[in-house]
Amino acid sequence: MPCMSLPGLDVLVSLIEAEVGRALSATDLDAGSGEDRSVLESLPSALRGLVPSERPVPTSHPALGRWLDPAVESAPEQQRPLAAAVRALAPHLTWKSAYPDAPSSPTMRRFWANYAFAPVATPEGGVGGVGPLLSAEMSLYLVVQGAGIEYGRHHHPATEVYGIVSGTARWLRGDHGFRSRAPGDVFVHQPDVVHATTTGVEPAISWAAWLGDLESRPLLETSNGSFVKV
Repeated sequence: MPCMSLPGLDVLVSLIEAEVGRALSATDLDAGSGEDRSVLESLPSALRGLVPSERPVPTSHPALGRWLDPAVESAPEQQRPLAAAVRALAPHLTWKSAYPDAPSSPTMRRFWANYAFAPVATPEGGVGGVGPLLSAEMSLYLVVQGAGIEYGRHHHPATEVYGIVSGTARWLRGDHGFRSRAPGDVFVHQPDVVHATTTGVEPAISWAAWLGDLESRPLLETSNGSFVKV
């Protein structure tokens, strides 16, 4: 693995790889189904292939000031090293609101104020800007989502692997309905499968890895039920 000088970056990547390994050794359906397992098996080599890029221009976000520390402090013991790595790295990343061009509504305004993501690794021209690492195979993001916040139904051509660092929330995946996801869970969204997240009383930290189509932007469901690229 290349030497990465930003605080927490080496630890973050190593611990994400370890989480994927634990998921592959589990018997849970998310890691055991054939298509999902194939995705998870491809992720460690992509993580080991990350190389340093230019340092991003650090940009904070209101969600970090309100939710990052409470989310880190609530992480269970097994997830504390990963949560600590996120906190150490956070000031050095470019944090953004998702879907800034979406039609404004009370729900979206709450979402914009309480949800932030930052790219950690991207290819040139990938979605979400640049991170401190470069990859031709994957994009890797960190996410902070406040308590009581709805991330509406959306989908994208990229295959997505999510890992929960802290905060139990309800997650929708396709036709399976909402289910509770807890810290340490790792699961896959196949291409263009509709998914959504709603936090409860806890804020959440997660990481998300994209594989496959790394250039197409996600589509968000609007109030009339149609999906638009925003």
